[in-house]
Order: sequence, then C-alpha cells, then structure tokens
Amino acid sequence: MKNLKILFLIFIPILIFSSCFKQRTSKEVDDQKILNFIYDLGLNFDTTKSGAIYHISYSGEGNKYTENETVPLVYTGFYFSKSNAKIYFVESDTFNLNVGDRNILEGWNEIAKLISEGASGIIIFPYNIAFQNNQTPNIDPNSTLYFYFRIASDNYHINQNALFWNYVEKYDSILTIYDDSLCYAKYFDGLGDVVSPTGTQIDYIMVNIYDTIYASSSSFFAEPTNINLTQGLISGLSKMREGEMGLIMVPPSLAYTQENVYGIKPYSALVYEVRAISSDPEVEEISKIDKFLYINQTSPDSILNSGIYYFVDDPNTDEEASDAFLGATISYSDSLFLINTETPIQSCQGCTAIVNSTNFDPGILQCILAMKEGEKATFIIPYSQGYGSSGTTGIPPYSTLLYQIELDIVE
Repeated sequence: MKNLKILFLIFIPILIFSSCFKQRTSKEVDDQKILNFIYDLGLNFDTTKSGAIYHISYSGEGNKYTENETVPLVYTGFYFSKSNAKIYFVESDTFNLNVGDRNILEGWNEIAKLISEGASGIIIFPYNIAFQNNQTPNIDPNSTLYFYFRIASDNYHINQNALFWNYVEKYDSILTIYDDSLCYAKYFDGLGDVVSPTGTQIDYIMVNIYDTIYASSSSFFAEPTNINLTQGLISGLSKMREGEMGLIMVPPSLAYTQENVYGIKPYSALVYEVRAISSDPEVEEISKIDKFLYINQTSPDSILNSGIYYFVDDPNTDEEASDAFLGATISYSDSLFLINTETPIQSCQGCTAIVNSTNFDPGILQCILAMKEGEKATFIIPYSQGYGSSGTTGIPPYSTLLYQIELDIVE
C-alpha cells in the first residue's frame, strides 16, 4: 500500500463537504489533482508553515542553509491544465536563491532551511499560495505549481546524488523508491517465479545518468557473489520476477565505491535496463515479445489465428488478401531476425519466388499469405510457428523470430 503522509486533515473535510454538491468546485478539483499526484508517486509528503507541500528525496550533505545564504537551485516546474495535461513552464533552469528573499514564494525559503548541499526533492504550491490570478508568463491563472528541484554542488559525490534524483523524476508515473534510495521503474510484469537469490540470467544495458553505455549483454548470469556487480543491481534484481523488465536506478551509495573493471568513477550514479530471463520457454517468449512492444512503443494491428503478430508498416494498397496467393509468383524483399536483435539471420532483396511450402517455411508462408500486394509489414513469429524446440542452423531452440517483408508484385 502506498504511503500518503500528507496532511489529510487539509483535504478530507473538503472532499466530504463537497460531496454534497453535484458540481465540484475548482478548489476541490485542484485538491484532488494534488492527492492523485502524490498517490501515484507513493512518497511521503509534509507541509510547510505557509502551506507548501514537499517531499525531500535526498537532504544533501553538510550544514543546513540559513538566512541570507545563497542556494544554487536547479528546478523544473509544471502545472496541470483543465484537461489534466502536464504543462511545463520551466525545465532545468537555475536560480541563485537568497534564503529569506521576500520576493519569491515563501515555500522556497522554508524548504531551503531544511536541506543542504546536493539536496533534491519535490515541492508543490497550491494555487492559493502560488501566483493565484496574477498574470505570469507561461502559467495559467490560479494554477497549482509542481517543482522537481536539486541543489547543485561542485563535489562529485554530492552532485551525483543530486543529479540522480533529477534523473529519477522522469519516471515518476511508474517509479518505486525503496528505503535504501534504490529506484525501480517497471516496464512490464514477469510471469515467472521471483528471481532466485543465488543469481539469475539477465538481458541488460548499464549506463550512467548521461546515457553513456558501460556494459551490455543479452545473456549474462548475475550472481550476488560477483564482486564486479554493484550492490544496487543485486538488490534491484531481488525485487523482480522472471520475465519482468524495467529500469534499476542505482544511487551513488549503492554503485561502485572504488575502482572497478569498467573504469567507472567511484560514486557515479548508474542505471540498468534489465530483463530477468526465464528458463520457462513460454514465459520467456512472452517476455521477449513484451520487450519488443515496450521498447518500440507499438502494438500489433492484428494477431493471426496461429498466434503470429502482424504489424502493417506501410499498407500502400487496397488489394484484398486471399488464399489465391498460394502458388502465385511474387517479387519481394525480406529480412529475418531473432527478436530484439539488429543483425538479420537471413535476408533477400529484390527476390522472386513461387508462394508454396517448398520455397517458404510454414511460419513465413503464413505471414506472406496474410499480406496484400504492395504492402510492407513486420511479423513476430512465436517459436511454435517457427523452428520449435529444436531450432535449425543459425537459429537456437525456442527462438521467437521477427520477420520484415515488403511485397512488391504478385503475378
């Protein structure tokens, strides 16, 4: 159950009282948006004396800021439109906040006194303590303002902490934050068992928060006793199921704290895009297909009766598909891949062939028979419709295939 440590006493009476009315007031709608935002994050929030609502992800290091000190603030601000669209009015801007300045929103002064160098968090200004109905560039009147913020630092370790939390904010809608500050953004569920504590096979990419790739593998055994793996990766994997995929975001404290085989500077925040590979062929196939769909942000136009996924890349025709295709001579260009790989196993450009079971394997034949002349399409062929549990030359057992074809002419 997600925590909601905000002062519900502020909101609950409003919601109960307003339930007596059919027409919700603007303030009630705005209060509900705040509650929804906080609930979706699953984080603990508090309120300042002036009424600003805040969450401190990382309180920083060193002494707290005091009156008249300068705070190097980096922030991104947005509000929700009437249609609930998130409108950014400032992104990654910098501002030297002088603590005690009465010309800024009071909540900034209050939050500055609670944090120190390298801190990061979220602060919300309900519209009645923000700019209200005043004319403000890029902000609609009576808007509640939401800010992600961090305090810049010249110290590498401290600054990496601040940048880490700034990076994490991009995944607020699918984010889970654990007590050790490890963050996890799940792409999709796994249908297998909880990952084994003795280790698991993973498909992964390791990058820093600037997206520099340090390591990657489509099949790597991650073992907790491996000294070349970060504590953050091991901890994150323990929270996953086989077949699951997501981003394990590792703060500096759980990353490499000394020299390592990858040459990564100690206390660099790291990000792992990880899929926990399953030993169950059925679970693994679903996981591979889910990865393709998520990474490409797509969905099939249809699924054939055999379970083949059909994506129409370019219709380019009004012709109707028909079994009369069988035995026809076609001109085509195609490529066959193992799913989620970039190098084709085989390809043929500008080829001609008769459509029959002699020239095309069963799964590929099904794809061609589903197409229209002039069409360009992509198909995902489950292993049951491909080369099954035995595989063939260049294609391992239980391989899910990706087939791309452009059908030029049918004679």
